Amino acid sequence: MNCKFYLSKSRYLMVIFLLLSFVTFGQSSIVVTGKVTDGNGESVIGASVAVKGTTKGASTDVSGNFKIEVPSSSTVLVVSFVGYDTQEIVVGNKTNFNIVLTSKDNVLEEMVVIGYGTQKKSDLTGSVGVVKQDQLLERPAASLNQALSGRMAGVQVNTNSGRPGGRTTIRVRGFSSINSSNNPLYVVDGVMLPQNNQAQFSSAIDYINPNDIVSVEVLKDASSTAIYGARGANGVVLITTKKGKANDGQVTYNSDFSANTIGPNRPEVLNAKEYMAVEDLAWANMQKYDPAGWAAGRWAYLNPKLRRTDPRIFDAQGNPLYDTDWFKESSQTKLSQNHQLGFNGGSERTQYSFSLGFRDDQGLIKTSYLKRYAGRFTIDDQIKKWLKVGGTLAYNNQIERLADINDAVARQIVEDFPFLPVKYADGTYANNRDFPFAEGTFSSVHRLMGRQFMLNTQTTTGSMYSNITLAKGLEM
Repeated sequence: MNCKFYLSKSRYLMVIFLLLSFVTFGQSSIVVTGKVTDGNGESVIGASVAVKGTTKGASTDVSGNFKIEVPSSSTVLVVSFVGYDTQEIVVGNKTNFNIVLTSKDNVLEEMVVIGYGTQKKSDLTGSVGVVKQDQLLERPAASLNQALSGRMAGVQVNTNSGRPGGRTTIRVRGFSSINSSNNPLYVVDGVMLPQNNQAQFSSAIDYINPNDIVSVEVLKDASSTAIYGARGANGVVLITTKKGKANDGQVTYNSDFSANTIGPNRPEVLNAKEYMAVEDLAWANMQKYDPAGWAAGRWAYLNPKLRRTDPRIFDAQGNPLYDTDWFKESSQTKLSQNHQLGFNGGSERTQYSFSLGFRDDQGLIKTSYLKRYAGRFTIDDQIKKWLKVGGTLAYNNQIERLADINDAVARQIVEDFPFLPVKYADGTYANNRDFPFAEGTFSSVHRLMGRQFMLNTQTTTGSMYSNITLAKGLEM
């Protein structure tokens, strides 16, 4: 009896052992392989491929390939790499995967151009100011210098004129010289612009269409001289313009309209009656403060009654026929407009962009204006996985009629006699010198209408590049 019981127990243990072996065999791992690439089809080296919820994982090799064992078909693989969005993939019935990682937009936006490459803004140790495209577009401006006003610490923007374009200058870290130019060095897509003042105290950047600019970085510390030498002593302004994007083709159109108006703090001047009252008081004071000269008739020729006899200006009693507001007569409120038309598109291999711009800025002072016709073309082509080439070509034609080649007009506006008309009945201009023994030449309006100072500037800038990838992270 005892022996029979022992055999039954042995059989029972054998059956359990066989069942466990079957279960273990049924739970054997699955081998999954694949390749990880980026949006350009380039292999992503060192990407992490991990089994979700475990510490098990693998990395891609120099060709972007990986191999990993997973416990079952329901396993979720987590694929990640710095600068790219993380992806989660269910294994299912597949054992081979082609995984394409997409770049993180927020990471790209935080990259800063520093003259010798790019660097994450969070890792940046030098003094660099950054202004992005959306900030530049918040307030339309005729020039980049105007658009940078008040945008970054340590960068002083001075507007030396109210004309369209503004004769605006930028000073980084103050003034460094009293003999040479204090202008910073402007670098547009790698092309260095002339640093000295151009015609009528303008700078080379004034002739670049600000609507073509994507970002501006200003190098403010010693790194600017380390990279660009003595030319960077006044700071360096690095400008990146728009490039093409891989899409089916996109057409954009932007426009804005504005009008100049006279602000509340306008210059206060005397009207015709007030001016004549002051002139009468000055005449009476001559008798009080120089009685001897008065008695000798030294000031007789300045008698207001003798001077107010021109029938074109005064009536028979010496009262003025006109009361002219010269500031109003010399200024204008006209519509200014800006139109930008852009095309961009391309494939994963080739991207292009083309933009056209027209700007018509009407100045606050009559006859003054700025007109700019701009065009820009860019192309980038990934010829091989290791070779990329591209180029940029831009043309600008800027036409300006200037009213501030000196201070004559601004000064004359407050010096013109208010009792003079703009024009006499015969169509000739009235000037201060028409009043006996008065100083002055042309009136402010006469200067604006009778003289013309035109400044025509045509600029062409271009660049070409080739980028050779020798190894991951090593380019030339």
